[in-house]
Amino acid sequence: MAAKPVSQMSFTSVQNAAQKAIGEVVLSDELLKLTVPAADLLFQVEMQKAVALATDTRLLAILFAGSGSSHASTGLTAAQFLADFSLALQSIQTEASSKLYLVLPINTYKVVRYLRDTGGLLVGPNGKIGDVTVIATSGAGTNGYMLNAGAIGADSDLLTVEVSRHATVEMADNPTAGDYHLLSLFQNNLTMIRAERFFGVVVMRPTGVATITGYS
Repeated sequence: MAAKPVSQMSFTSVQNAAQKAIGEVVLSDELLKLTVPAADLLFQVEMQKAVALATDTRLLAILFAGSGSSHASTGLTAAQFLADFSLALQSIQTEASSKLYLVLPINTYKVVRYLRDTGGLLVGPNGKIGDVTVIATSGAGTNGYMLNAGAIGADSDLLTVEVSRHATVEMADNPTAGDYHLLSLFQNNLTMIRAERFFGVVVMRPTGVATITGYS
């Protein structure tokens, strides 16, 4: 029959700006006429891969831009990797229910997945080191990223694929480097396949992320 204590929660307002990742390819109508349905699917899959890479690259750049602690890698022997791993893990705030992830560059992951200590392989068959899930991506550059999913706010729309023949495009690898040279798809018998995704991500607790820099 005692009184129930009432506390309060503390919030701040954070703007979660919409991001867009796209992958697109321009093909001649002559090429499309010579392809079979499997080839059309190949183009779509490659564009989806491009969107995934662009999403990973942008997401990590947003999450770790000035957020959390940063530690330099000391090397990629089992002992060195575990020391860096432990330091990053200890530097982030966790709870019993936390979902933890370590994001590694592809080439680093290729090494780490075969590292052993006295207990066997560091990365188990379930893809985890202890309760930390290890993820590989080419979007990580040369850094590793430790994060507590509870510290991140994110959402993603569906990845969509569309075909266009009436767009005007800048056919250049670096379209902002010089003068614009726009090309009409319709007038040049060209077709564009584009995959795109809208997404948003924001760090809600800077203490929930950490970076391990300089993997080689």
